[in-house]
Amino acid sequence: MLRIKEFSVLSQIGVRMLRHYDNIGLLHPAHIDENNNYRYYDEEQLLIANTIQTLKSIGVNLKEIKSLLNNCDNSVYMSAYLNELLIKRQKELKDMEDNITHISSVLQSINNNSIYSFKINLKEIPQHNVVSLRKKVHSYQEEAELFQTMFHEISEQGIKLQSPPYNKTIYHDKEFKHTNIDIEIQCNVIGQYSDFHDITFKTIPSKKIISIVMQGDFDFMNGLNLAVANWLRDNHYIFSGPMYNVYHRPPNRNVSCENWLIEVCFPVEKK
Repeated sequence: MLRIKEFSVLSQIGVRMLRHYDNIGLLHPAHIDENNNYRYYDEEQLLIANTIQTLKSIGVNLKEIKSLLNNCDNSVYMSAYLNELLIKRQKELKDMEDNITHISSVLQSINNNSIYSFKINLKEIPQHNVVSLRKKVHSYQEEAELFQTMFHEISEQGIKLQSPPYNKTIYHDKEFKHTNIDIEIQCNVIGQYSDFHDITFKTIPSKKIISIVMQGDFDFMNGLNLAVANWLRDNHYIFSGPMYNVYHRPPNRNVSCENWLIEVCFPVEKK
């Protein structure tokens, strides 16, 4: 058996930390001398210590390590946990890469004095037919799932989409909301069809809008909205309906946000 200091040297875990592991039930000494309270560890416990150190090095906290050690004989449990952790870390890495890209974009915009430079277009949208699905969703990220649901439903019904279909999301809430968001997705269709399930078909009358085509993510929305507000004031227009986005190249986790192409649209009318 190994005394605690010997075990500390071999495991590269400090004595104070070994005592802490004992207190929280993570790694108990194999034996404690009743006469002098000296702690002793079995040589085989170095394998447990190595596992603890390895799991800590990849960001697993002590509570999770304890749970994993309690199931250490179940290799399937350990593999499932590590696979889940790998997926989580890959997502965090992708988010960090997107954040770095955005920081670079902001820095470039500041250097070019163009952070609030948006081209606003006033145009008339002609009457058109659409297929529609309207739901309340927990987060904006669920838009993609709604599109997948609608595309699956209409593909089975032989609905003919316009090319391009002008995939759009309409935001019906009267104020900005983080959750329980009332959104409607639409695609242009050729012809007229009967409603089925949650899918409806409607004819959208012609309307006047202002639009801004954005390449990239939504992080400049504050600047964009300032530009829209100033345009409305200077040109004597007011909003006449909910804003919506047309996705010419939609957001996709597999595509860099630099390549997103989104047209932000606001129905308007003269004061």
